[in-house]
Amino acid sequence: MKAPAFGAFSTFGTFSTKMRRAARALRRVISILVRQGPRILFVKLSNRWRRMNYRHVFAANLQQTESTPAAGETKQSRSATSASVNPASDAPASPPLLFSVIVPLYNTQPDHLAAMIASVQAQTYPHWQLCLADGSDQYQVQTEVARLAAQDSRISYQRLAGNQGISGNTNAALAMASGDYIALLDHDDLLAPHALAEVHRVIIGQGADLIYSDEMNFSGEIGQVSLIHFKPDFAPDNLLSNNYICHLTVFSRALSDTLGGFNPACDGSQDYDYILRLSEQARRIVHIPQILYYWRIHGGSVASDISVKPYCLDAARLALANHLERTGQSGTVENNTILSTYRIRYPLPQDMRALVFVLVHHHRDLQDLKRLLRHPAGLPVRWIFLVSTDLRTDPAARAQLAQRWEQDIAAAGLIGTVALISPGESAPALINQLARSADEPVLAFLSGTIQSMSPGWLTELAQHALRRDIGLATGTIIHRGLICQAGLATGIAGSLAGYHAGRVDGEPGYMARLSFVNNISAADQTLMAVSRAHFLAVAGLDERYQTDLFDLDLAFRLSQQGLRHVFTPYATAAIRDAHQLTVERLDRKTANPSDLKHFHLIWQDKIALPDPYYNPNFNQNHARFDQR
Repeated sequence: MKAPAFGAFSTFGTFSTKMRRAARALRRVISILVRQGPRILFVKLSNRWRRMNYRHVFAANLQQTESTPAAGETKQSRSATSASVNPASDAPASPPLLFSVIVPLYNTQPDHLAAMIASVQAQTYPHWQLCLADGSDQYQVQTEVARLAAQDSRISYQRLAGNQGISGNTNAALAMASGDYIALLDHDDLLAPHALAEVHRVIIGQGADLIYSDEMNFSGEIGQVSLIHFKPDFAPDNLLSNNYICHLTVFSRALSDTLGGFNPACDGSQDYDYILRLSEQARRIVHIPQILYYWRIHGGSVASDISVKPYCLDAARLALANHLERTGQSGTVENNTILSTYRIRYPLPQDMRALVFVLVHHHRDLQDLKRLLRHPAGLPVRWIFLVSTDLRTDPAARAQLAQRWEQDIAAAGLIGTVALISPGESAPALINQLARSADEPVLAFLSGTIQSMSPGWLTELAQHALRRDIGLATGTIIHRGLICQAGLATGIAGSLAGYHAGRVDGEPGYMARLSFVNNISAADQTLMAVSRAHFLAVAGLDERYQTDLFDLDLAFRLSQQGLRHVFTPYATAAIRDAHQLTVERLDRKTANPSDLKHFHLIWQDKIALPDPYYNPNFNQNHARFDQR
């Protein structure tokens, strides 16, 4: 009997693999339906479809990226920019800058090497130098490069005496560079044809000395896109959580000269270490929201699986620890639950205490507040319960109501003071008075609708609130299994919106951003903490507000002082009523009318601005990190 052809086995194997995958997917769907219900199942399937469609759309349009204008540009202005640097067009009006593209080589596959060099030669900006430092022990690399270099004088090649490690080889390439700016390129990756032209544009237009772009991962052919990373503008706390800058990175020679070379002790994460050092010294860091770098995935690459090179994690933690030491910060660096992301635990004073304001609108909120006892804050707390009432001037009635609330609070096992806020009174004025007389170094704010919280939530918020350059710290706000917000973004449909709103609680989020500390534009009184020193430095809350929007006002005034706001995934709160969120009251116009008027008078332009931490390539009608 004749044996079946190999192709028959291959077809059967492919079919059986697909059937196994389909069966696993069906079991997963049934499990979610049984454990979490149809609502969560629908949301998860919707999110999954958006991610799949996202990859398909950008893979299909990959070849059109060069004609896509940057944020804020028209196609016409983009075309004019490209023309100014195209060698076939008129001479550029701006002075030509020389880019040195440095590439350490080590046993590079010939086809990958040729493709990498071709991507540099295809640049629409002609003033570049390709610096290849070869530590290979295979002579086929030298032969291939020699052939290509003979055809293009802009290619410089140096055969090293031996492999000096990734940092040593990179330093050798850096020593060859004579350009005004240095671009980093891995030996098997590719540059988009307009990469250097776009970098040149922001250098001339914005005076940047450190520039980075968005990137994509691919395997095999260039159209086989597995991931696209749309990045935020410079976000220092994102960078302390993972090397989100990564590729493409370009920096000035003047900046590089102040740093010295790459650190061999950080081999495996040497780029991360170098980017951290660059960020410490850079005068102007600019993000280009375009895909200018193509990162090749193969079996041995970190992009494919960090576990291929586990020493990279150790090197990254060392790079972060060194950064903290150089910048005068204390903290312990740990691996995070998501590989290649990191968690820094910042120390708190031993006698650390906090003053927590709980804003209570309804008596039924007490039932939810009792649950706080089951979720310890992690720090000694003095509670202030700010209770909205309908009573105006009757002192006896006010005293009676306050006494009843304090009795209920004591019965719940909480130690705190009740302060009543009648219509027409200013909650910010009362909070300011209490904050000025307090001696706790951290002030925290909670909504009375919180039903449960993660253990140690206050420890997580306080360690960030006490950092010298942080304004507000917040966590994840959840309602019925879905995320309401993980911080607030500006410029979403012309207003504010919660990052990741609508995603299922427990998901890592786009590029794992629900899994590590990152920068945000604002936070609200549902869950936030601020250092008392920073609070008083901006004169506390604006007392012209009565009951609403003073939290957003505080966030924006702290930002004006150069302070950043952060989201931490290690503090979570589940709420009963999502309509009480500040952003909901703002959008639905259910906030106090006078507060709405005052807020819009001051901040209408601010809330409409594009969010620096939400890439313009995402859908701007919400902040879920979905495709446009």
